[in-house]
Amino acid sequence: MAVQAIRGIPKETVPGIPSRLPALAGEAFGTFVLVLSGTATLLATARIAHSGAATVDSQIAVGVAFGFGILAAVYTVATVSGAHINPAVTFGLAAAREFPWRLVPAYWAAQLSGGILAALVNWAMFGEKARAQLDLGTTRPGPGVPLIVALLAEFVLTAVLLIVVMSTAVYQRAPGGAMPAGLAIGLWIGCAVFLAFPVSGGSLNPARTFGPDIVSGAFPAAWIYIVGPLAGAAVGGWVWQFLKQGRQPGQAEAETGRTSDNGENGLPRRRPGRFVVQQDPGGKYHFTLVAANGQVIATSAAYERRQAALNGIEAVKKNAPDAEVDNADGE
Repeated sequence: MAVQAIRGIPKETVPGIPSRLPALAGEAFGTFVLVLSGTATLLATARIAHSGAATVDSQIAVGVAFGFGILAAVYTVATVSGAHINPAVTFGLAAAREFPWRLVPAYWAAQLSGGILAALVNWAMFGEKARAQLDLGTTRPGPGVPLIVALLAEFVLTAVLLIVVMSTAVYQRAPGGAMPAGLAIGLWIGCAVFLAFPVSGGSLNPARTFGPDIVSGAFPAAWIYIVGPLAGAAVGGWVWQFLKQGRQPGQAEAETGRTSDNGENGLPRRRPGRFVVQQDPGGKYHFTLVAANGQVIATSAAYERRQAALNGIEAVKKNAPDAEVDNADGE
């Protein structure tokens, strides 16, 4: 059974949470792609140069690799998990009340698993020498860089990352959804890695650092790559919540008189998206909302009950007259 459509389901119609196992698998895979793309490039350039010292060319290559890696990861899993692929992003979204806190530990575990798997693959490809001498491409403060400066770099760059994520991938009137969002995020990641490479290594992502750390057994200044990204992500999310108060109404809002997220004219904001209802072999209904930005959301446990599911279908039909409902059970 499937319900398709929907332009404009009020937020309260679907009190959902992101889907569970598929989302976690998506986060693990996306983080694996991101971490592998950058760290493997770092190890490959070191092997080519027969040296562990980073050159300008290798820094550019690593920055580009991370940018392309995040682009590929976002395009792949945006509609599955929302493509956080970074514990700091998950934390920042939760702090900005765009993601449920109860799912943060599960997302973190999935992301860290992806980072560890990428490090294991690097170890298999580049051998023990890469593990012993280069710590499988982990991040560390640059030579002579004070720890507080490295911490500041991670904090500031991650804060900017969250503002980019919020404005392109989360904000309801972001221009275009997952693909432009992936491009914007990838460009910033590539830029940030390049400029921070000699300062902090350009992590912005605890899973990117701790995956190689755990496999190599090296934890150089590990606290920097926890405190900096998490604090920066929280501040970035809060900054965006403030900045968006000054936004201008979109075209659809201007035409209908809706000028506020809170419905200043007494009308709820309408959110474009696609609402899907499926019935499993046991007779249970499962609801999933795919938002315009690609975020996949499933309902709370209460909606798993049959009667609540049927009520939900009626609510969908009421709020979206153009919804297409197939295979109704006739109750």
